[in-house]
Amino acid sequence: MAQQKKLKSWKYKGDWPIIREVEKGGKLKYRVDTTTKLGRRERPVRNTKQEAELLCEQYRIRLKNEGTRGFELDAQEQADAQKAMSIARDLGFGTLTDAIEKLAVYHRPAGGDCTVRKLRETFLEHYENQYGGGVVSLRTLRSYRNKTEPLLAKFGRKQVRELTGDVVWGELKLRARRAGWSRGTLDSYVSGWRVFFSFAQKMEMIVDSPLSGKRISFEIAEATKNGALPPPAILSVGDAGNLLRCAWEMRDKGMLQAVVVLLFGGLRPNAEMLKIDWDNIELDEGIVNIGGDRSKNEGSARSVKLCDAALEWLVMCPKDRFKPTNWYRNWKTLRDNAGLGEDWVEDMTRHSFASYSFGLHRDPDRLRRELGHVDQRMLNHYLQVSSAVNRNAKKYFGQTPDNVLGGQDTEIVEFQEAAG
Repeated sequence: MAQQKKLKSWKYKGDWPIIREVEKGGKLKYRVDTTTKLGRRERPVRNTKQEAELLCEQYRIRLKNEGTRGFELDAQEQADAQKAMSIARDLGFGTLTDAIEKLAVYHRPAGGDCTVRKLRETFLEHYENQYGGGVVSLRTLRSYRNKTEPLLAKFGRKQVRELTGDVVWGELKLRARRAGWSRGTLDSYVSGWRVFFSFAQKMEMIVDSPLSGKRISFEIAEATKNGALPPPAILSVGDAGNLLRCAWEMRDKGMLQAVVVLLFGGLRPNAEMLKIDWDNIELDEGIVNIGGDRSKNEGSARSVKLCDAALEWLVMCPKDRFKPTNWYRNWKTLRDNAGLGEDWVEDMTRHSFASYSFGLHRDPDRLRRELGHVDQRMLNHYLQVSSAVNRNAKKYFGQTPDNVLGGQDTEIVEFQEAAG
């Protein structure tokens, strides 16, 4: 006669409830015995040891949180709990409690909830203090400000902890595709966003950076590998005209002169345009001077010959100051008003000036002098002009106030050389 298998019993986690092996219909099953700890004894049977242990865990959690009143799960809740436990075990967790404790740091980080907009304010304040203390350069501070600005449009109101790698990387890819970013530009934005999310980690607002996953990191590396840069993203003649028209409407804020030297002088918006004054502009000679200490790199002082259209616009500008008020906010407002908010690329006005200037003059040496510090690889990047750029170059540099404003009443403000 076959020896009958001895059935086992044990206390779950060495404590409670008790699990007993039972035979039903010739199959080994598992009975969970709550004894009298709940006030009334329950002895449900489950088909597998895993299901029995899941039920034990449910009993223990409910006894801790709800006392003896929290022990009734409906059929849907039981099915959901079993599914959750199965997932937890596949991920290497012994109990649902272990899994939830691990999840909690993502759902409720130690640093508390914070929107992307609020974190960016803290982030920039931190680096402004770093700049004030001589730890980082002004160029670095401005780069972080510019690179993180696009985060606000898409994610400003979201909690930082809600951003996943696919969502963040997807937004970067979308912007790169729409604006025709070069690999280098994409890489610079990735770097800026990584610094931002690293800061969030240090503030304990997220556990992991959304751009740190292996798959996302691989895709980023593939997308930003060095190679031939595609043609730069530039403004159409119509886009440039819209910028001028909107700048005219905001001339009381100093935006007109800023847009004129950006479009027709090729100045870098933050590193150069914000550092010049009216004494840098010689209307009689038709020149804007960018000194070595006023440009991106010391020693790259240069003068740019301005087109006649630029001079006509500058004559119409108020002369009380050159630097616009609230530049970053008004510059964004102006771009939005011109219909370019979604498609804007950093240094787009400089790229446009370079492409149209070469299209008009076909002179690489002149272009190098106009742009200042430009290595051969970047110069080649600008020289990739299309036939459309060649055709439209004269129109670009011929956008006079009459052409753009269509005969609107334009008050002429006499040029007065800035004092000092």
